[in-house]
Amino acid sequence: MSIMAQNLKEILTADLFHFMVDCRIPFSKTEPLDFVKVGENFMSDDYGPKFVERVWPILKTLSRIGLDNMPDMMDFLPPPTDPDFALQCLGLQLVLDQAPRALCSSESTDGRYISAYFDPISRRLVDSWFALPAHLRPDSWANRKDTMSLDYWILLRLWLGAPIVHNGTVPSQERALAFEEETRMVVEQMTGERDPNRAIRDTILSDIYAFPRMLRAGPPSGEGVTVTTWSWWMLKVMDVHKPIIDRFGRYPYWNAIQGLDSTDEELEWIQRTDHFGEAPPDVAKKVREDIAHGRWTPLGGS
Repeated sequence: MSIMAQNLKEILTADLFHFMVDCRIPFSKTEPLDFVKVGENFMSDDYGPKFVERVWPILKTLSRIGLDNMPDMMDFLPPPTDPDFALQCLGLQLVLDQAPRALCSSESTDGRYISAYFDPISRRLVDSWFALPAHLRPDSWANRKDTMSLDYWILLRLWLGAPIVHNGTVPSQERALAFEEETRMVVEQMTGERDPNRAIRDTILSDIYAFPRMLRAGPPSGEGVTVTTWSWWMLKVMDVHKPIIDRFGRYPYWNAIQGLDSTDEELEWIQRTDHFGEAPPDVAKKVREDIAHGRWTPLGGS
């Protein structure tokens, strides 16, 4: 193992990974969950000062390594045969996929690190665990049903699958769609309920404005929210990423923070969504300058 990887082992630890899981899924692993509270937690990136104090320095350390020099993230996890592999894998995935979204604002050049730096690292980790034999994969219900409830497994699986959805390529969206369907089938089988969104599948997969609309509206709330009503909503949120990629081949809201020019059709999408997720012009200008000079403004340095 390289000296760099050895040094990272001091901060990318099992304790950190469990801390991340507890921050993102602060619920019982075995008892039925209140899915109103699950929805509220899903919509919040505020995990408190302890989260910032612990995780921000780790993101800064990782940001200085460079994508070409980044070690294999699987090296920081126990063997897939280890009973703790699934939760540690999720925790590391959350460090790479969710922590940047919580701490790197698109209102500054930090936002560039989300999609252009940490997302590629996160996707490599997904590719690694996705390629494991079925009986070793961390997302498998068959492998988890003896240690956690269906409620908790749904959250574990969907957060493990989030980086697949975040990847703005057609092949990844096809993978995401299959991943979501596998999740849906388990929930249907275990609850005896059928996802009503199956009846409007064509509409869902052709609506390029559904994702920002659904995210702004938020998850179902009030009386009657159950594991199934929340799951159908969340699976739909993940599904409606695909029509955006099918239409544009990328997420238009990332163009500014990645220093890319938007097409006329993308500009229309951005305007019609009230500039959903778009970086402000001054930040986009700074990113373009950084890209032109082959540099990155240090994380937290904008």
